Amino acid sequence: MRSTRSLTNHPARPTLSLLHTVTRVTPVNLGAAQGSTAGDGAADVVNVRGGAAAESIRIANSSAGSVLVSGLEADVRVTGADSGNDHLEVRAGAGNDTLDASGTSQRIKLNLFGEAGGKVERRKVARFEFGDGNASAVHCEDATRIKADTLVVAAGIRSRAFASALGDRIPLEAERGYHVMLPNPGVRPRIKISNRDHMFGLTPMEHGVRISGTVEFAGPDAPMDERRARSLLAHAKRMYPALDGAGAQFWMGSRPSTPDSLPVVGRASRARNVVYAFAHGHTGLTGAPMTAELVASIVTGASPPIDPAPFRATRF
Repeated sequence: MRSTRSLTNHPARPTLSLLHTVTRVTPVNLGAAQGSTAGDGAADVVNVRGGAAAESIRIANSSAGSVLVSGLEADVRVTGADSGNDHLEVRAGAGNDTLDASGTSQRIKLNLFGEAGGKVERRKVARFEFGDGNASAVHCEDATRIKADTLVVAAGIRSRAFASALGDRIPLEAERGYHVMLPNPGVRPRIKISNRDHMFGLTPMEHGVRISGTVEFAGPDAPMDERRARSLLAHAKRMYPALDGAGAQFWMGSRPSTPDSLPVVGRASRARNVVYAFAHGHTGLTGAPMTAELVASIVTGASPPIDPAPFRATRF
C-alpha cells in the first residue's frame, strides 16, 4: 500500500482473454485510461478519470492516514504502516460494517476496465481450437468462436476440465464452504468474530451479518447440504441468543484446492499461449494480486516478481 503507479505508461499488450464458464474479457489497452500519480509528502494520490466518471484514491504513508475511495461510501484505513506491518480495513456506514470485498473490487475493476476500452461478455466455453502448438480460438456453447493471442484460464473449480483438454492433469478438488446471510440479525458483532470450537466466523456486513465456515469435500455439482448451513446458524445463536434468523439466506461455494495447497499458475502443456491462474483454495482474495503479477509477467515476457516454478501445472 506504500506506492502507486500511473495508469498511463503501460506498453501495448497482446490480446488477453479470460477463460471462464461464464466470462470472457476482450482486448484492452490500459493506456486509454487517463491517470496520474502525485506525492504530497503525507500521501500518494491516484486519480483515474474516464468520461464523466472519476475516482480518487488517497494512499497514506503514515499509520494515522487513510485511503479514500470516492463514490463507495467507504472508509479504508491503513494502520501500522510505519512499522512495516500494514493492515487494511474496509468499513462502511455508521455501523462500521465490513464491505463486500469481492463485490467492491468487482465494481472498481469493471469500471476501470470499461473506461480503458475493455469489454466483458458472458458465455459458456465448450472447447478449444488448436493450431501450430497454440490454442487459436475457443468455441462457446452458443456457437460463438472467439480468437485470441493469449488465453488465461481462471475458472476456479471448473478449471480442471479446461486443463485436461490442454494436456494437464490437475488433482483439483472442491472444498465446499457454507454461508448464512441474515438481513436483519437484531444483534451484530462490532468486528468479525471467529468461533474456533466449531470453526466458523460471523462478520458484520453492509447488508446484515454473514456466518460462514466448514469444509465439505464433494463434487462441485453435488446438491447443497442445507443442514450444514443451518448448523452454522444454530452455533451462532448459541453465541448470540437474540440473533434473528428470519429471512436467512443459505448458499455454498466451492474452493478450488490442490493437495499441496498451492495455486496453479503457468503455461499449459499443449498450448503455450494459454496461461493458468486458479486453485487458490481458501486464499483467493489474498493470492489474486500476486497471481495477477505473475500472469502479466508470463504474458508480456517481463521478469516475474517471484519464482513461478512451484506453481507449475506439471508438478503433479
